[in-house]
Amino acid sequence: MNRKLFIFVILALLLGVTAVAAQEEDPAIFVIITDSSGYYVGGEGWYAGYVVYGSGTYTLQMYANGGNSHLWPVTDVHIVVAISDEAAGGGLTSLKINETEIDGWTHGPCTNWPMGPGESVGGPFMEPDYYGYNDTGYIVPELSLTSGTMRNPKILIVEVTFSDTATTDSKIALLAYGTDAIGQPAKTPYSGGTTFVVPELGTLLLTLAPVAALAMYAFKRKKN
Repeated sequence: MNRKLFIFVILALLLGVTAVAAQEEDPAIFVIITDSSGYYVGGEGWYAGYVVYGSGTYTLQMYANGGNSHLWPVTDVHIVVAISDEAAGGGLTSLKINETEIDGWTHGPCTNWPMGPGESVGGPFMEPDYYGYNDTGYIVPELSLTSGTMRNPKILIVEVTFSDTATTDSKIALLAYGTDAIGQPAKTPYSGGTTFVVPELGTLLLTLAPVAALAMYAFKRKKN
């Protein structure tokens, strides 16, 4: 084999290895609302993912997806609760995940949030009214191929209570990060998280309209 051909073969092999390595992505962790109280917005910041309006008890799915099989399981999964200024100042009265009370907020950026080469912080962490976070309140031991995948998600029960004086500036967002089987970070894309927010009056009226219609229908049937 002449020298030029040898160099060409080596370069081709290196490019092939690089391409295969580039295709190997860490699993992504999703924390999404599953009932009719939430919907996917696809916007930015607090509203990049699924949005839920108002206080209540909600069912969320949590699962990891993507990555090659040898990257499983994803372990040491921390729920990150990002909170706005007003919510941290009293707009949020109570937050529970699977009956575990989440309280105490670290002001400033989430220091444990995984950052890849060339990545920049986004989502709720870059919002002007972002206050801080809690990433120690609820930890999920493992999201394996048999427990925590899209087809078999872990179920989280989230109870949120905003104060009577809270405004639309009260917001919390749920994201997550963990570690895959080879020690690399896995995390939630901002579009794969869920934000809870106090609704505007118009949104609240739209939410209550179907309930009011059902109540009126039941009342009329009872009279007849």
